[in-house]
Amino acid sequence: MSEAASPAALLSEGGTAPAFAAGSGAGMPQLDLTFARDAAGTSRVVRRRVRYPYAFLRPFWFGDRPEGIATAILQSGSGGLFGGERLGQRVAVEPGAALHITTQAAAIVHARRGRPAAEQRIALHLAPGSHLEYLPEPMLVFPDGGLDQRIAVEMAPDAVLLLGDGIAAHDPDAAESTVPQPFGLYRNSLEVRLPDGRLLFADRGTVTGEGFAAALSGGERPRRACGWFAVVAPGLPDRHEHLQAQLQTALDELAGPVEAAAGILPGGAGAWCRIVATGGDGLRAAQRACWSAARLLLTGAPPPRNRK
Repeated sequence: MSEAASPAALLSEGGTAPAFAAGSGAGMPQLDLTFARDAAGTSRVVRRRVRYPYAFLRPFWFGDRPEGIATAILQSGSGGLFGGERLGQRVAVEPGAALHITTQAAAIVHARRGRPAAEQRIALHLAPGSHLEYLPEPMLVFPDGGLDQRIAVEMAPDAVLLLGDGIAAHDPDAAESTVPQPFGLYRNSLEVRLPDGRLLFADRGTVTGEGFAAALSGGERPRRACGWFAVVAPGLPDRHEHLQAQLQTALDELAGPVEAAAGILPGGAGAWCRIVATGGDGLRAAQRACWSAARLLLTGAPPPRNRK
């Protein structure tokens, strides 16, 4: 898909995303974490390789479900993503282990200043019987900011993945009554495969800041944030319609200017929803509502009230 594609593609296009290696073009990924289940059933770090700009100290355990699930909070020492930067992440969850991973706060995508868009490559590996929740805070894309993000997932058929992502356009110098300056470019692709290489589903979109504003600026309150939330559980086909219904109910019950719709993923993969909101707070609230609904349905218990 070219950069000149319709802005609506950000919200609606599906397709086959190109394969890639996390950190391609930048050597080994700067973040490489592996979690495994110990003899007591608690998920712990068994491999940790972290270098600038990422920081990761230790996981937390809140006693929630799935049993023994660890919560990991990623931090950044760089102040955001910058033009020309190439970042790579790899997160692996071994058989039977469970991990919730998020970020300390919303990352800022800074102006490119004549350089290419920042690249971020994320590789997620889910072994048989594992459970991974990869739910970073939505990114704030500043004027002229550019981001090219690719997420590649390899998961066992009986693994469960809760995955969310999103952006909010933000101009820190714009007054409330003025039109904010647009960001430069946002490109995102997601590809989910089984260990034998079979593609479950893929989604991709590319939009310029001008296209983003044109697609979402209608109505009395322009929408400046969009994102999605997915529950990928190919081994639980009998729950997919129920997951879709629960996600939609959670979204419908939100109080605030959020528009979203849930649906069934292709390839027998699971369920997901797309979200637009007036800002990052609304998008964050919608994703948390989806996370809570999915966790309750899958484990029989809600997530912890505070995860960080």
